[in-house]
Amino acid sequence: MSGRLFTAADDAAAPPVAMVNLSMARHFFPDTDPVGRRVSFDSGRTWMTIVGMVNDTRDYALDEKPTDEIYRAFAQNRAVECDAPGARRVGSIGVRAPHPRRRARGGRPPAGEPHPDARSCAQPIAGAAASDRAARDMFAAVAPVITAAGIAGVVSFLVNQRTTEIAVRMALGAPRSSVVRMILGQGLGPVAAGLVLGIGGALMLTRVVTRLLFAVEPTDPPTYVAVAITLAVVAALACLAPARRAAAIDPMRALRAD
Repeated sequence: MSGRLFTAADDAAAPPVAMVNLSMARHFFPDTDPVGRRVSFDSGRTWMTIVGMVNDTRDYALDEKPTDEIYRAFAQNRAVECDAPGARRVGSIGVRAPHPRRRARGGRPPAGEPHPDARSCAQPIAGAAASDRAARDMFAAVAPVITAAGIAGVVSFLVNQRTTEIAVRMALGAPRSSVVRMILGQGLGPVAAGLVLGIGGALMLTRVVTRLLFAVEPTDPPTYVAVAITLAVVAALACLAPARRAAAIDPMRALRAD
């Protein structure tokens, strides 16, 4: 995001350098670019020059805020000791290859054997998101069913209450298609109002849902459009069955029963 990345020149003989993430830059250098500033983690005995700033990552949990992080060149890893409270060393090696597990070497495994800790970048992300994804998938599957059942129940109740009115309309010459359109319009009207209110409420609650979203903005237009279209289709299908039942009413039989 600013400055440069590490290079081969940043070895043990070179002056100590570091990179910081966006969170650390905001906390310690809120009004200035951190590149060129110096930091020390051993009470001032050794200073490291910040040469670059990188974006935040979520290293420990997807639902936690990014922590302040500082990155050091691997060749200079033992050049500076850190006595800051709560600080800890975290090291890993990233390999870009078609088959990383086959190429990972080092440590205890014999030559030619995959390293036991080797895993793809997608594996820890998938594991961290598994519980959240299961809850979202379950809600996504249940919500349309509940929505359809509720709308169909309400519209069916209205049709039953207006059986005589519908029979009179049809006896006076109203075509069945107009009855279907009438029931659909009366059923979808409240749905449209609910969508408008729901989208407005969602926009007001963006701060609450921000921590639950990853790589998606809380005001993502395609998401709102997709949800609105999905609910509209579900509502239309839920209204269609009662509307067709209303259009199938026999006017004479309904009036005699009344």
